Amino acid sequence: MAHNLGFAAVSGAAVRYRLYSAWGLTPLEIAKVVGFTSLTYGLGGMALGGLVLVFEPEVVPWFGTHLPHWALQAMALPLWGIVLTYVVLSRFKRHVRLFGHEIDLPEPRMALMQTGLATVDVAITAAIFYILLPQAEGLTFLRFVGIYLAAYTAGIAAHVPGGLGVFDGAVLLGLQPYMPAPEVIGALLVFRLYYYIIPLFISGTLFVGFKLGQRRNILQRVTALGRGARRWRCRRSPRSWRSPARCLSSWGRCRPRGRSSRNGPAMPRPSPPTLPPRSWGRCCWSWPMG
Repeated sequence: MAHNLGFAAVSGAAVRYRLYSAWGLTPLEIAKVVGFTSLTYGLGGMALGGLVLVFEPEVVPWFGTHLPHWALQAMALPLWGIVLTYVVLSRFKRHVRLFGHEIDLPEPRMALMQTGLATVDVAITAAIFYILLPQAEGLTFLRFVGIYLAAYTAGIAAHVPGGLGVFDGAVLLGLQPYMPAPEVIGALLVFRLYYYIIPLFISGTLFVGFKLGQRRNILQRVTALGRGARRWRCRRSPRSWRSPARCLSSWGRCRPRGRSSRNGPAMPRPSPPTLPPRSWGRCCWSWPMG
């Protein structure tokens, strides 16, 4: 939902806050989850981006034709350095203080798994798009990964819902030397259908169902409190006068019980509809409602 709504860092955090706060997480814990998930894509993108810069530096739009290859290959070092620093910090420094809050880093094994899964996730997503494209001479999978990473990062940085226009334009620009635009647009539409539109409807339906279930629970609690309040009033005012109409309408929820007499056991009372109208006033005066 976050990538389709735009401003993924804000909209995704808002959706997660509505969900996780209902499950009992504090705002600080929710912020940690949001930071962890946002960092995950960054780790995978930087790991794959460094790989592309080392082996296919000329595929980077504009930079590949205006900068020497060795300069582009050198740009892979800071990307891999950030990933390596994160893993090393998780091994030797388990707590980091940021903006006055203490953040717990994952264990080294978890950090390696996080980086590996993020890299595989980005690579599989790019592979789905690559399969939708027609075969083109010179377009290898690693080159397409570089184009996809540049376009996807530009779409996120633009804060446009779904990266609409920005992601598509960057893909068209990167694939221009390999195939005509109409073939790319067809693959783009199918990719958006499976990667953006269908997940949006699924996540939106689940989110609406969760909110409706949450409101239904609240409504049930309010209804239960209302019923309890009515029963309490009935028990606390056994001799309060009731009109015959109110007495008969209350028969379903406040049924009369037999009252124990001092000289004998409890005596059952007849139901109100069987009493003559003359007795309704006395009945409604004396019945203990409980």
